[in-house]
Amino acid sequence: MIFGRYDNRQMAWQVARQDPEKFNHSMAAGRIVNTRTGESGTAFRVGPENRLMTNAHVLNSGNARDYRVDFQDQNGITTSAYGDQLLAYSPRNHGLDYALFTVNPRQFDSIKKFGHLNINPQGAKAGEKIYIPQYSGLHNGRNEVYDQKTITIHDDTQQNPQQGQIRELYSHSTRDKLKERIQYTMDVKPGSSGSPVISADTHLVVGLNNGNNGLGGGYARNVASNMADIWQEVKGFFGRSAVDTSNDQTQRTNVPQIGDRRRDTNGALQEFWRNPSGGERWMNVWQEKSYGHGDLVVHQGQGYGYDAGTSRWVPVYDPKSQYTSNTPVSYYGNFMTAIEAHNRFNNNQHL
Repeated sequence: MIFGRYDNRQMAWQVARQDPEKFNHSMAAGRIVNTRTGESGTAFRVGPENRLMTNAHVLNSGNARDYRVDFQDQNGITTSAYGDQLLAYSPRNHGLDYALFTVNPRQFDSIKKFGHLNINPQGAKAGEKIYIPQYSGLHNGRNEVYDQKTITIHDDTQQNPQQGQIRELYSHSTRDKLKERIQYTMDVKPGSSGSPVISADTHLVVGLNNGNNGLGGGYARNVASNMADIWQEVKGFFGRSAVDTSNDQTQRTNVPQIGDRRRDTNGALQEFWRNPSGGERWMNVWQEKSYGHGDLVVHQGQGYGYDAGTSRWVPVYDPKSQYTSNTPVSYYGNFMTAIEAHNRFNNNQHL
């Protein structure tokens, strides 16, 4: 959404002259393209290893190999790498709208020169100054093109050239999480989905841009998922080098091990669990209480999803287990037959 009369996105080459530090950090953001449909968004490298992040609604085929990520150097020369594995995923509806994936290992070395971004595990703060690199639409006189990087630094470049900032910050929502997150009035357009929201002071990623709040007038905002929430679900895929730990005492402890337990901020008992189809995360431990459709729990080391339609707990699909073809299973938050989950797993599809 563009706010006001002026489009306050700036071309990357303009930012390179005005603020080289922001430009250099923004080089880690590339354009992600669905090679089947041509649809595109923004993705970025996270940490020094082969890890990239975008929105779940951008990587919507569920197969990372359907996508290509294009990075541009200071001279506008493009280097591409093709997606390989989808590591973690949280849907747009009632989720955090992120996808964590890798690129082809044989091509990874070619994109290392663009650098990487690190995550602030504490996430965003209200009033924090931010900037947003993106591959969003630019009008060339005939149509919209998406192959040029822009960077939004200001709320209003023309009349109030102050550093843009987070306007509102909401904590966990009880229903639609995307409507109560990081909100700002900095300009983004279609194609910016998956852009990193970066602290202007630390250059750490504090949020993941994913659209707008759908409201009008003075209530309209562009929005992002808070990296504090995303980090809790994906940190098992990273070493310590992917985060800044200088002011975060919680990150100085050891990386959690499978089977470790903790209490979350609401007092719920959780266990660190490995999905047999790939990925690690904190899961709520089953308790005798009411559950909603799609809720996931771990019980005696096994993951289960609650199917409210049948009032049954359905096992999370394990590719090493034996099932009859029509056995119902839970596969990355979706209910299906075991044979369908088997086929998706073999095709590296997590949707």
